[in-house]
Amino acid sequence: MRRMKLFYQLLLLCTCRLCRADPPTFNRSAEFDSGELGIYVELSFNSSDLRAPQLNIQQWSDGCDSDDSYYFLTPRGLLVGRTGPTILDSHGHMIWRREDFGMTYDFKVQRYKDQDVLTFWSGDDTVVGHGSGFQYILDPSYRQIAKIQPHGNLTADLHDFVITDRDTAIITSYQKVSADLSYYGKSRDGWIWDCLFQEIVIDTNELLFEWRATDYFQFEDCYHEPPPGAGTEENAFDYYHINSVDKDRSGNYIVSARYSHAVTCIDGKTGDILWHLGGKNNTFSDLSEGTATNFKWQHDARWRDRDTAISLFDNSAYFDDNVDAARGIIVALDPTYMTAELAAEYRHPKGYIAESQGSLQILSNGNALMGYGHVPAWTEYSPNGDVLCDIRYGALHYNTDGSFSPGAVQSYRTYKQSWKGHPLEAPKIKFNDGTFFVSWNGATEVKWWQLEGKAALDFVSIRQVGKNWMKSIKIVKHGDAYASAEGSKEWQELGLFERQGFESALEVPTRNTEQNAHLAYRLTAMDRTKHVLGIWNVDSGGAVWPHDSSLARFTSLVHSKQPHAAMWTVAVTMCLLVLFTCRKLLFRLNPFKACSGKLIVESSPMKKKKHFLSSIFASSRLHRVKEKRDEDGEAGEALIGVRPSEVFAR
Repeated sequence: MRRMKLFYQLLLLCTCRLCRADPPTFNRSAEFDSGELGIYVELSFNSSDLRAPQLNIQQWSDGCDSDDSYYFLTPRGLLVGRTGPTILDSHGHMIWRREDFGMTYDFKVQRYKDQDVLTFWSGDDTVVGHGSGFQYILDPSYRQIAKIQPHGNLTADLHDFVITDRDTAIITSYQKVSADLSYYGKSRDGWIWDCLFQEIVIDTNELLFEWRATDYFQFEDCYHEPPPGAGTEENAFDYYHINSVDKDRSGNYIVSARYSHAVTCIDGKTGDILWHLGGKNNTFSDLSEGTATNFKWQHDARWRDRDTAISLFDNSAYFDDNVDAARGIIVALDPTYMTAELAAEYRHPKGYIAESQGSLQILSNGNALMGYGHVPAWTEYSPNGDVLCDIRYGALHYNTDGSFSPGAVQSYRTYKQSWKGHPLEAPKIKFNDGTFFVSWNGATEVKWWQLEGKAALDFVSIRQVGKNWMKSIKIVKHGDAYASAEGSKEWQELGLFERQGFESALEVPTRNTEQNAHLAYRLTAMDRTKHVLGIWNVDSGGAVWPHDSSLARFTSLVHSKQPHAAMWTVAVTMCLLVLFTCRKLLFRLNPFKACSGKLIVESSPMKKKKHFLSSIFASSRLHRVKEKRDEDGEAGEALIGVRPSEVFAR
């Protein structure tokens, strides 16, 4: 029976909901938690191929709501098919996602060169416990501006990547080295993973500092025993397991090592150990009856309160250890008297069992955000430890003791941070059944979508183009007929729609007659103050192109803080405008001739050159042609939908 239940759960593991717009999140859904809807529930969209994780909100408070802060996570696991760095707003709607980086970890916002950037690790996470890959930096337009790896032909470890206020990178790494494992009753010619971190200048790749665990930590300093088969070159033993590094204002580092049960302070010049908080070599007196230093298997140790306190995620659980519920703690330190005191503690009422990973972030308003790593959930706490908001992004299953411990869906860390994204890509649009579905991946400031349409005054057959159309007009194809777009009405507002989430549904008003049908549409994105963020021409086929390409390019460069590129854009645009003024001169050398209603091209070399120049400066879709009328002998000049390639082919 249990096997059958598991079979049906696997069938449902990637359940996707296709809706007209982002639906509301689940609210205390028992079906969600039990896995009846799928172990990992995703939402698919009409306008985009991306998928978003669905949330199950267990508890909500207005104190968690924010228009400027977003959740950053990297959903993954054995039952998660599509992975990637993901940004969600405070209501659970997806803001941005990339699925082409593969497996990603530690997705967050950092400062680099006086601007906010996105950073994350990507690579092969099947290398036991730490992975092998690179650290990436993306700018506010989501373009990659750096790809970082350690010195010494090493790869980046997935655990931590910190950009300092000096624009240097602190990066962790693992390296196989030979070691005498007789302490564990194993071979003297064994192999271990040496844990290290480096500080590197991002721009120049200059190595400033390196520290290795094997130079300072012995096997007897740690709690981890080699599992069966470990200690060979193929299966090296990880005895230390570095998982976070932070730097204080004086230039010293703190290192968290999971298997040492300690946070260690390291001299930033010599690499010598200054003190240990917790573990077998603890150097602090615990003023809180042991609760400030008895953490185990911890992650994410950070300096707080101007380097007078340390926050960390206390897993208190390991796969083969006596487990306890995870907690977040802040420990106040007095390095003069070498005392440690528990300043704050955060525990979930249901007691999440996080056997690996996890994070604790102290927010600017004093609240604390805990991501549980191995458990697909995060919780925001008030400063006094009360639960404000409790969110789950995967199914949870009760253990026999009433606690939670799934592991099929997880995120290494979860953050809540401010971010402004200015994507260079245009919105994605899908037209279906009288509705435009619109999504703009990564655009954080869009609050309103405005849809406009332009309707024709009258429709004509192509045969009706005659002497009354001698002046240059634009002809737009609509079905089997052509209509004058130049003689049509002005842009008419069809609706102002509030953004509904990642995808919004913009319904087009029904037209009663063909004469009032819209020939063209224009889409405008606006922020909460109705300031225009972008304008695009769209059609019912889903094509999108900028209403003013030069302006859109210039605006994106200004947003991404590239003034030199922006000035070049202006210069190039001015040159193009000057060349555009020569367009009529080129058209006087028109190589096209009309004969019996068919388009032909002169074959002389000189006219081929003229033809080539004309094709450059003419519209990519509309070309000036002449049609000879058999009835009255008069020709009307019009713009019709003929591509240059089609003309050359004939």
